Amino acid sequence: MYPVDLIIFDVDGTLVDSAQDLIASVNVTLESIGLPREDPDVVQSYIGDGVRKLVERALGQEQQRLYPRAVEVFRKHYDEHLLDHTRLYPGTEEVLAHFSHKKKAVLTNKSYGFTVKILKGLNILHNFEEVVGADTTPYLKPEPYGIFRIIEDLRVRRERTAMIGDGVKDIEAAKSAGIKSCGVLYGYTNRERLLNVSPDFLCEKIQDLKGILF
Repeated sequence: MYPVDLIIFDVDGTLVDSAQDLIASVNVTLESIGLPREDPDVVQSYIGDGVRKLVERALGQEQQRLYPRAVEVFRKHYDEHLLDHTRLYPGTEEVLAHFSHKKKAVLTNKSYGFTVKILKGLNILHNFEEVVGADTTPYLKPEPYGIFRIIEDLRVRRERTAMIGDGVKDIEAAKSAGIKSCGVLYGYTNRERLLNVSPDFLCEKIQDLKGILF
């Protein structure tokens, strides 16, 4: 087991299963601007790099001229529907309670406002000392800037910090920041892709963290 004072969590695909609401908002957006709906599995593969990249990928290279209108439609619809189907992964509350004596933070490529609304709506926002979203720092993961900011703000040491996430960029950000990484295998990233970036630890389910960190 690895000793930590701070645990940093990703959100989508790590703490919450938000894919259904993100996919629905993407397809409403596409329909509203006259484009065909996209396959849900394909849209899910676009998740992880924030709203801008999600909408850009859904539009495709040939339709980028529609981006300003598309992102406006997406933001409005998602803001109104981001808790329709989004749920905590089983065991999330149990794990947060288990680590109640540790400092915890959220670092996500999702917009800060959407993130806080979801965490508050699912009644887990109070567990985190800090939430850093896509529009609260100049850089998104895999840049380590957000990790450095949280470590500095919460006054902990890098060697006592771990990043938990389902994405390749979560692991890359942790490695760049010089902290331990834990890849969760139940999220949205293809299992082999996540294994290929060699996280320090792996979780088949979030409860596994209780046997990895202390």
